[in-house]
Amino acid sequence: MKWKDRPWILYAIIILAFSGAGLLWRIHEGFSIDITIELLGAIFTIVIIDELLVKDKRKRWAVVKNEIEYILARNINVIRDDVLRTMFSFKPDIKNKGDLDSIEDNIREQKNREFQRVLAMKDGEIMGVLKEGYLKRKYDGYYEEEAEGLWRILNTRYSEHLEPEVVDELLKLHLHMRDLHNNIKLYNRGKEENRDYYIKKGTREIVYSTRSMVKSLIKLKSMGYSMSTYR
Repeated sequence: MKWKDRPWILYAIIILAFSGAGLLWRIHEGFSIDITIELLGAIFTIVIIDELLVKDKRKRWAVVKNEIEYILARNINVIRDDVLRTMFSFKPDIKNKGDLDSIEDNIREQKNREFQRVLAMKDGEIMGVLKEGYLKRKYDGYYEEEAEGLWRILNTRYSEHLEPEVVDELLKLHLHMRDLHNNIKLYNRGKEENRDYYIKKGTREIVYSTRSMVKSLIKLKSMGYSMSTYR
């Protein structure tokens, strides 16, 4: 049996209860027998039935594990590409020498370096880049759509099998994209209504949301969630 994620406190209580039942044997034999029978029933329920249920869940997860993780990795890879391409006008230096795998590895390395460069930029530098490019174009609600798509994956019954650290980072990414969507709308509202307050507040929050989103994307990449092809 696999004991991962088991409620160890229950087993400790059962062991203590058995010890107590043994001590009660000297005082009240019948009562001690009743307690022992109840404890055996508890062990059967906790260890045997629970194990069967957990094993059944593991079987179902094993069937879809690769597909679910591929969908997550693909979505995150798309977001990474779009952040670099549309927000920071990144264009990789594609060399036409070597096999396809080596070319793709080189492109991934360039993307990793670009993300680290963006993360090292000061707030004013990030906003300067966005104002001269991405924020000049009409916003189409992209980050709201991506946040909703990520939430639909997290909201499936299979997400409970993902590592807690992965789920935590995916939730952070979801929230950062939601915030970025709302902050861009606030910034655009300021431009439409010619209100400096909304522009300044939107500017500050866009920088914060973008930096936080980049951090989450880097962290998820380090967890292995950025492959663009199914393997």
